[in-house]
Amino acid sequence: MSYAEFLGYDPDAVKEVPINGRAEPLPTGEHTLMCVDAKLKDTKSGTGKFWELRCQEKETGHEITMRFNVQNQSADAQRMGQGQMKHYLATIGVTHPRNEEDITNIPFKADVIVKERPWTTPDGVQATVKDNEIAAIRPFRYETKTPPTTSEPEDAPW
Repeated sequence: MSYAEFLGYDPDAVKEVPINGRAEPLPTGEHTLMCVDAKLKDTKSGTGKFWELRCQEKETGHEITMRFNVQNQSADAQRMGQGQMKHYLATIGVTHPRNEEDITNIPFKADVIVKERPWTTPDGVQATVKDNEIAAIRPFRYETKTPPTTSEPEDAPW
């Protein structure tokens, strides 16, 4: 199966669009996330497809779900979703995945902010809930520590 068949679109044919969407509540700030589950799903109307990436925050285990329209009747929604998926793929360093394992279990950094939004409870009560918005994502950089030197410093030449 080609990467384009696997993804449901050709990422080489679209422009990358930075991610900016809603998520579950996490404190505002930089977080390390990792996609733990990825599924290509049909839209509710059955006329399109979207990627649903379930991510977990490293320290707390909080979950954030990202969704990217890759086939949609709205050309704008499709362009945005495909571009955001391409940005995610570039962020994790996997530009041509062939299966779900290729796009999961790779850490990345995310700038997360908290937003309030209206919500209607199942019994019809209007409420306000706090959600996250991912302001940006970027590659996770592993830090390497330089071991301390154990040798004595050389005497100054004077």
